[in-house]
Amino acid sequence: MISVTGGLLSLPKSVDQGAQVKLIFLTGAGAVLGGAEMLPPVREGLQPFRFTSLPADDQRRVGALIGERSQAQPDLAWMEKLRAASEQHRKPPFWRFKLARVIGLLTIGMAIAACVLHFGLIK
Repeated sequence: MISVTGGLLSLPKSVDQGAQVKLIFLTGAGAVLGGAEMLPPVREGLQPFRFTSLPADDQRRVGALIGERSQAQPDLAWMEKLRAASEQHRKPPFWRFKLARVIGLLTIGMAIAACVLHFGLIK
């Protein structure tokens, strides 16, 4: 699947999320070559990407390809939903950082207290 902003690849093995890649594919209007960023796989063998660079001529070729398909609008809406879900998936909730900070401080405090008690530093 392809849209003007990205697409979905069928791959034998997924590529690391965030990897910067070059994609080339053939259309009826000619070859399209663009830079892309790989997004998290949606399932085994299917991985979305977003274009990071696509020259104007290649944008026109992709636009012509999408214009030829009768399902262009539903596919574009689906890709936008997928992109939004992957962005949300990448950002860890803020509360996790707070919890990790509290646990870290408690651990350090308990270690200091254990050292103080063990070595009898307090008289």
